Amino acid sequence: MERIHKGPTMIPRNPTLLALALCLALAAQAQSPDPLATLRPAHPRLILLDSDIPALKTLIATDPFAAANFAELLHDANGMIARPVLPYKIGGPEKDLLSTARSVEQIIVTSSGAYRLTGQRKYADRAIAEMLNAATYPDWNPVHFLDTAELTATLGIGYDWLYPILTPQQRDTIHAALVLKGLNPWLIATGPKSPANPKPFDAKTNNWVQVCTGAETLGALAVADSEPQLARKVIDDSQQRMKTIMEKFAPDGGFEEGPSYWSYATSYNVLYLAALDSALGNDFGLSQMPGFSDTGNYRIQAIGPDYEPANFGDAHDGLYRSPQMFWMANEFHKPEYAIAERRLDEAYATTPAERRLAGESQRFLVFSLIYYHPPTTAADPPTVASFKRTDQAFLRSDWSLPNGKEDPNAFYIAFKGGSAKASHGHLDIGSFVLDALGERWAIDLGGESYGVPHYFTYAKGRWDYFRTRNESHNTLTIDSGLQDLDTYAHITAIGQGPSGFPKFAVMDLDSANKEKLKHWQRGVEILSGPRILVQDEISPKSTADVVWRILTRATAKVDQTPTDATLTLNGKHLLLHILSPANAQFETRTLPNLAPPQLPLTGVDEVSIHLPKLSKPETLTVLFSADDDKTPTPTLTPLAQWTPTTK
Repeated sequence: MERIHKGPTMIPRNPTLLALALCLALAAQAQSPDPLATLRPAHPRLILLDSDIPALKTLIATDPFAAANFAELLHDANGMIARPVLPYKIGGPEKDLLSTARSVEQIIVTSSGAYRLTGQRKYADRAIAEMLNAATYPDWNPVHFLDTAELTATLGIGYDWLYPILTPQQRDTIHAALVLKGLNPWLIATGPKSPANPKPFDAKTNNWVQVCTGAETLGALAVADSEPQLARKVIDDSQQRMKTIMEKFAPDGGFEEGPSYWSYATSYNVLYLAALDSALGNDFGLSQMPGFSDTGNYRIQAIGPDYEPANFGDAHDGLYRSPQMFWMANEFHKPEYAIAERRLDEAYATTPAERRLAGESQRFLVFSLIYYHPPTTAADPPTVASFKRTDQAFLRSDWSLPNGKEDPNAFYIAFKGGSAKASHGHLDIGSFVLDALGERWAIDLGGESYGVPHYFTYAKGRWDYFRTRNESHNTLTIDSGLQDLDTYAHITAIGQGPSGFPKFAVMDLDSANKEKLKHWQRGVEILSGPRILVQDEISPKSTADVVWRILTRATAKVDQTPTDATLTLNGKHLLLHILSPANAQFETRTLPNLAPPQLPLTGVDEVSIHLPKLSKPETLTVLFSADDDKTPTPTLTPLAQWTPTTK
């Protein structure tokens, strides 16, 4: 049940503790060279300058993609004018303010952006009303700091973009809220441990760091002319914090939290970099961190031809925009980023509503205009890709049809290695998602509700839920047990044959079931046809019950010959055939619904193969193909021989 908070500010309640915490935070480290020496004195100074607007209007008038986004922006802004301002409401699975904060963000950023591009006062008035209302909130809920951070960025952008037309009283009200409810709590949270700060923020190592650091810096830059000491502290501290978290993009841009958290984290990272550049003319070299210029490749590869992401772990399976791809395309001279994002953005418009993450996509819609530059031509991305630090591989039969259009029916497999202990990770090592014929056939269920007990307690509790366990993923389960929590699976081979096929990746999974298996490797490959083959090589330590499975939203049925099964989805068919061992056979069932407090589970079938009491090395191989496939049955090759020269 949601609750509406009407009490006093949450952190800190004691004025003495507040003063002490702020003093400690401001004295915690020596000042670096003055970051405000090059501060742009006038407003607006954040990301969209007045001098940028004529060129942007010309782009809207001449480029169909920009024109469509502008029309959508105005449609959204017009729909917000009559809506009432949003009350302070704590709710959602984690009992936080985040849903409210994001709705406030969408209204203010959309409305103020519409005003900047049209000059129509009705849009500015709507944004101002929402800012003044948010300024009256008792606090911005710093106990769940994402809420505070997003409101700080939002009011920072609105304050800066609308500064010339705000009355002195309006400026004072919004300014005071930014300092007292946004920036001061940040200095406490990032300062030393104290009674006012029992859990320092700097212990975090996930998407929160990019979001909160970027968001708070936007707020600091907005008030830097009137609060220079405070702004210097925030900006100075942000550099090392962002440098440390951005090291995780090295060496090649992979992101262990999955594509939806990639989008969330990098959206604020790019807002941070773009704001530093526009306000200071300097991003302190952070945009040049190793791997960051390549991370757009991860976004591209992690979305299948049906525009569904490879939603491993807690990632969402809905479609969402990432305007920062346009910024990266321009900043790093990679037009392929803009081409891919423009394709996805256009697909978003025709995607069924239930598959869109509309709120995530719409709140930053204006940045699809601000960051966008019409791309030059670029070659298609590679059809075989992997990311070293995260040990994920992505294979695709092809990107484009002969007419240059993206092939929606391509065969695609995303293959998951790495660690279950990664932020938002599951016991899903060796799992995959599989697309073909315009559909997703092997699915990932995604995350459980974040409000269930102990969901983020990795030592215990998290693995009590079906969605986090290996039995709910497209991998092996041994003796009905869980994968080892200290598993780390590496990609040991990846490549493609001289003609482009097969495309393959092999993963070492020995650490996933150390007590039960002496050896486990899994290889996935796309063959000509196209077809997809998944091959497991398993050596038990003594005897082991081995279950191979995939989950699907298709209707699954074992054929007359039990080595064959058929999946049917939206009138299309995908065939599964067991190539080895000869005595294996498919089983199917519809999964039962889950008991509360877990999220409901409906419409999911399981296809499985059971190898009971396996006592000797075995190769388990399954072929996925279209129902009209006429190509010969492939000859099996040991995984050790899967190399670019032999495959």
